Amino acid sequence: MIRNTLKSAELIVIKIGSKVLLEDNGRPNYPRIAHLVEQIARLHQAGKKIIFVSSGAIGAGMEALSLTKRPTDLPTLQAAAAIGQVRLMRAYEDLFGSYNCQVAQVLLTHDDLKHRVRHVNIKNTLNALLFRHVIPIINENDTVSVDEIKFGDNDVLASLVAMLLEAKALILLTTAEGFMIKNEQGESERLPHIFSINEDVLKHIEAHKVGLSVGGMKSKLEAAANMIHVGGMAVIAPGLAHDVLGQIFSGANIGTVVGEHCVEQAQKMPGRKRWIAFYHRPRGFVNVDEGAHEALMNKGKSLLAVGIRSVSGDFSKGAVIEIRDAQGHGFAKGITQMTSEDIDKIKGTCSDHAALEVVHRDDLVIFKER
Repeated sequence: MIRNTLKSAELIVIKIGSKVLLEDNGRPNYPRIAHLVEQIARLHQAGKKIIFVSSGAIGAGMEALSLTKRPTDLPTLQAAAAIGQVRLMRAYEDLFGSYNCQVAQVLLTHDDLKHRVRHVNIKNTLNALLFRHVIPIINENDTVSVDEIKFGDNDVLASLVAMLLEAKALILLTTAEGFMIKNEQGESERLPHIFSINEDVLKHIEAHKVGLSVGGMKSKLEAAANMIHVGGMAVIAPGLAHDVLGQIFSGANIGTVVGEHCVEQAQKMPGRKRWIAFYHRPRGFVNVDEGAHEALMNKGKSLLAVGIRSVSGDFSKGAVIEIRDAQGHGFAKGITQMTSEDIDKIKGTCSDHAALEVVHRDDLVIFKER
């Protein structure tokens, strides 16, 4: 039943990983890419709005630079990305063109989505492309990205784009059959559905960093968790399977569905609060007492200085910070109206200054489940 809800998805974000698109030596696997493009084109021709997040730029550029292994230094990585991105887009333009599908290239950094004006401009641009029946092909701008502005991997990027456009379906194509666990007999077994991401699920994740890929199942679950928070669904599915997208959108039991469509959950997270919650890395954090925790969680109050027990990090007014309970568990994020230095001076006191708002309710996002 839950898989059938995917059939009605109008806006779909599809992310395909490097190991699906490329050979081990980094050369694009053109027959495989052509098959995936055919599937995406069919969905597009059926009236679906498609955002395509493509990995593989660095891998595709390695062969041109005579590299047999993924580079480790930033300049060579960026040089490979610059060459590879041209190769990938040339292939995509030719392949999609054979189905009369027009494509556009969109390169992003984390900083683009963090900055509010650019965030809104990107949303408007993508919507304009979709309105004109163009398929945006998105990748991280690896030629300029450094640690401070990187998404980390395209799984997370895909989920942030999906949330930006309020898409309800995120498809993550990988080399795995889905989310795999070890059963009681010690054999690998695919979980067809994950409703929530908890410790029972997380314990099955194995550390992963192999060859051309930097993601792994951990990043896919992080991306899926983002979708759950806004009432969407993610599907982790085998990109090497024949007609995998056709199978997914016909309701077939393939891959792992994470979450379920929830209109109420989506309505609880308007665009600006979604921007605060998911598009910022906290610049610091504050620990609050039980009274402040109760006021924020259940009484709809703002965060006052009197309820803060400690502050960590060096941040300025207007920064996004994480709010933690007395046990150190993060349960909210918000835009601070004070610097870390000023908060530290008046935290937990009974002075007049202690009644000042550190985070106003309108700038606060509560995560009841994280």
